[in-house]
Amino acid sequence: MKVSVIIPVLWDTFDLRGCVASCYEQTLPPHQIVIVAPKNLISYIVNELEPDSRITLLETKDKSTAEMLNYAISKATGDLIAVLTPHYQCENYRLKIQSLSFR
Repeated sequence: MKVSVIIPVLWDTFDLRGCVASCYEQTLPPHQIVIVAPKNLISYIVNELEPDSRITLLETKDKSTAEMLNYAISKATGDLIAVLTPHYQCENYRLKIQSLSFR
């Protein structure tokens, strides 16, 4: 099962690196991490994260969280889509447990 993780970044990039790192440590690692953010934060995100082919970075104009999520979902390629806030570092088994509900 392919998992896409969506991380909407609204105001700042504080803890984004830790959030992405927790995605890589999952027992069911995501094949895609979609980070969606306003244009003014894109350069900060590019500087903060290591380049990785699994990361899809989407730029938005000032939109609501719902609009950002809908846009990111339209670009996600996974069978399962999980949403994390950039300040959240999840347990390494979270995606595996969530995927069990879809089998």
